Amino acid sequence: MNNYVLKDTILAKQMADANDLFADRNAEYGNAFEKYGSVVKSFFPEGVTLKTGNDFKRFGLVCSILNKMSRYCKNFDKGHPDSIADASVYCHMLSYVDEKEKYDGK
Repeated sequence: MNNYVLKDTILAKQMADANDLFADRNAEYGNAFEKYGSVVKSFFPEGVTLKTGNDFKRFGLVCSILNKMSRYCKNFDKGHPDSIADASVYCHMLSYVDEKEKYDGK
């Protein structure tokens, strides 16, 4: 097998695996990604300005928290402990970034 065929085979498997993962997650969470923009916008109705590295870091963490909460809400009837645990970690990370910024200055 030449390198091109090998790479093509590896890529095809990676794409098939990604498709399987998407199907599994979509079955569990639905098309949450389609609602995500309006959810985030509802928290920032006037928009959000990101200028510094910390701004982007904090916004990324907030988005991670919201993503985990949307997963939890999608499974509200049975709960979703993994999402709660993940969200709590992101909350602590956000708290750390905020506290560190106070001491280090903007």
